[in-house]
Amino acid sequence: MHCPNCGTQAAAAQRFCRSCGLELQAIQQIVARQLSESKPARNQAAQRARSAWLFFGGAAVLFGGAGLLAVEKRFELGDLAGLLGQLMVFGGTLLMLYARLAPMLFPRTTSHHTSQPVSLPTADTTSKLALNAGVEPVSSVTEHTTRTLEPVAAKSGDLA
Repeated sequence: MHCPNCGTQAAAAQRFCRSCGLELQAIQQIVARQLSESKPARNQAAQRARSAWLFFGGAAVLFGGAGLLAVEKRFELGDLAGLLGQLMVFGGTLLMLYARLAPMLFPRTTSHHTSQPVSLPTADTTSKLALNAGVEPVSSVTEHTTRTLEPVAAKSGDLA
């Protein structure tokens, strides 16, 4: 996860951003709640798309079978072509019915929508973090700059 304020990489268990101090735990809860709410909508959209594919596939099989029956009657292709046409008409009709009735008869119960946000793991406090022994803090660039100004101040006082 990245801090939304400063963009610094943050661990999933961090409570605050180490760069800017923004509280990350509340943001993680908001993201988790948003993700849990968007899953049912995606599942419903996928189920509608599956039903549409089944319905139009069944319609294609049905009309293909009807066309085969029409050609068989006209050119007398034989009993096998007539049987195949009848099976296609019957199968296409069943596919179309299944596409329309399956969402009502067999609702998907795998996605559960909760109004409570998903709890995320809590982070350790910074007092429990490991200290890096042997690493000295970087000194400031402006440290000891006033020492270089002291002789100048003394000389300007002599001139007055």
